[in-house]
Amino acid sequence: MVADDRTLHPHLRVAHGMKRGREWLLRMRALPFGVAAVAIPVTIASAIFIAVPLAGAFAIDVPAIKRGSSSFVAAQAVPHVIHLPVTLDDIALDDPALGDGPLPVAPPTRTRRPRPTAGPTMTPAVPGPTVVPPTGVPSPTAIATADVPTAAPAPDEAITRFGRVRGTQRDGVRAFLGIPYAAPPVGEARWRLPSPPEAWAGVRDAVSFGAVCPQWEDDQLLGDEDCLTLNVWAPGQGEPAPDDPDTGAGGRPVMVWIHGGGHQQGSSAQRIGDLPLYDGQTLAARHGVVVVTINYRLGPFGFLAHPTLSAEGGVAQSGNYGMHDQLAALTWVRDNVAAFGGDPARVTIFGQSAGAVSVCRLVASPLATGLLAGAIMHSGGCPATPLARAEANGVAVASDVGCADAADTPACLRSRSTQVLMDTLAAIPGGGTETLGRNTYDGVIDGYAVPEAPQALIESGRHNAVPMMIGATSAENGASAPPIADEAAYEAAVRAYFARSGLPAALVERALDVYPVGNYATPRDAYVALTSDLKFACSARNDARRFTQAQDEPVFRFWFDHVPENAGPLARSRGAYHGADLPFLFDSIEFQGRLGRYVAGPADRAVIALLQRTWARFAATGDPNGAEPPGDPAGPDPLAWPVYELTREPALRIASPPSIVERVRGAECDFWSSLRP
Repeated sequence: MVADDRTLHPHLRVAHGMKRGREWLLRMRALPFGVAAVAIPVTIASAIFIAVPLAGAFAIDVPAIKRGSSSFVAAQAVPHVIHLPVTLDDIALDDPALGDGPLPVAPPTRTRRPRPTAGPTMTPAVPGPTVVPPTGVPSPTAIATADVPTAAPAPDEAITRFGRVRGTQRDGVRAFLGIPYAAPPVGEARWRLPSPPEAWAGVRDAVSFGAVCPQWEDDQLLGDEDCLTLNVWAPGQGEPAPDDPDTGAGGRPVMVWIHGGGHQQGSSAQRIGDLPLYDGQTLAARHGVVVVTINYRLGPFGFLAHPTLSAEGGVAQSGNYGMHDQLAALTWVRDNVAAFGGDPARVTIFGQSAGAVSVCRLVASPLATGLLAGAIMHSGGCPATPLARAEANGVAVASDVGCADAADTPACLRSRSTQVLMDTLAAIPGGGTETLGRNTYDGVIDGYAVPEAPQALIESGRHNAVPMMIGATSAENGASAPPIADEAAYEAAVRAYFARSGLPAALVERALDVYPVGNYATPRDAYVALTSDLKFACSARNDARRFTQAQDEPVFRFWFDHVPENAGPLARSRGAYHGADLPFLFDSIEFQGRLGRYVAGPADRAVIALLQRTWARFAATGDPNGAEPPGDPAGPDPLAWPVYELTREPALRIASPPSIVERVRGAECDFWSSLRP
């Protein structure tokens, strides 16, 4: 398999002055897939591993989107590694004083991002629409519907509460792209709760994705603050729903995707080569579900907290604007998805990395009550930042942009351009690939959308108890770990990891005893296992245990363990890394890169079929088990996926062939849990 490294995987970001790493990345674009898969992490990860302890001036993560382009800066070997979703209390340790983290970590030192020498400069638009009071989600009663057409829609049209939309049709699926679900959050609406969009007259074309929300791609600022749109893929009228025996008057099951990106990057329009990565086409066509993907505010626009903004918002404290966007999108789905054939009573939310963090917060939030019937978490956790800590970061941001002494701080902040505010997006020591630290922009425990730490809400049963699927990949850090030649280098890497993460140095020897290098094929594999367990696998296990103990609704755990079968041996050595499951879930694996198109093999196709039909069944019934449709490439179901329970701890290993495994990473996660006081 050959492909352009810019299109191999959606989750690489190397930024904040790492010019040498970028130069190496550019050189790697000329290499075949198997070579690039090793060369990129060796060069970039080496630079990162050395640079972080010295300056902390880097960030790896997050899809770097390029509007109007079929590629983005990415490499299959370097995954999207989130900045913020997993905290040590998810893994092992607790500190009630922090509420969401185990160790008294000092507030991060922020480094102002240098202004780029190139790239667009954007300014906020004129003051926007009146914002609804802070009731959590927009009220449908605020919608102006007088001009909404009432005549029966054409086959490629649908009528929403805001107006008629016209999409496209392909292979029995209607696609509607770039539909606004909220008014533009610009001008006076910046850092306020989302309000409903204005109704439109006539028919609105919905044939292209909306703008991405402001974000960095290397030294280029992309996107627009007017970015609150969503996309719908819906089977055409009369199309069969093979995995949904309950489809009837209530409509089809609905799956709402929340993208990852560390709450700083990403979009529903993300591409992998010449294909949309999060394409709902095949899920809708093969399995009869309605798929919705959404944008939400990111970085300072989605997650900035400041005391004066909190005071201005009343009960809705600052810092969770991106989460309120997600709530507004779910409200739109509730009120409009029937027009696309969906059942508003059967909405499953699913997301990966920071998207999975969002899923957990929504499940924990009282504001999401009635908006979801199921939830799926891919490689994420359940953290949230205490409001005081987030507000302290916001005070520093206000100082950076010259608003520290303003008589009206919110007005001063709203007067600043998109560019100026995005310049404050800093690399946070302790917030990058190899660490467990905080990022400046994250959801907060605001007493309203997130009344308490999500873990506490779940453990006490004060959450939206719905069927859950929770999992991780088998080598989450397999593409971002540094090169490690021998046992001495392995031990040194672990010590450096603990130091950067704020973990007690006294734990290093104990961790090395649990992960002896002799138990793994290579020293690097040992490092990948240790760091992947700490950040992801044990978080998934703890979340599965937490939900299982707190609710009667079933919980299912999965373990993605498949590598593209036609990948070269060097690429395969990276394993099933963070985000490797996404091209299989959305069947976007056969993308065209500059050096060729990847062709999926029979094992790849079996994994795609297994993932899609299982996820669709879960959305339809709350149970992923069931008979396979005729002609399914995965073949007959060879096993039943047991409900997760605390004795055997069963999980579905997603591979070709699949299997049921018990206590996956159990002994290792027991070790991390044993550190809890």
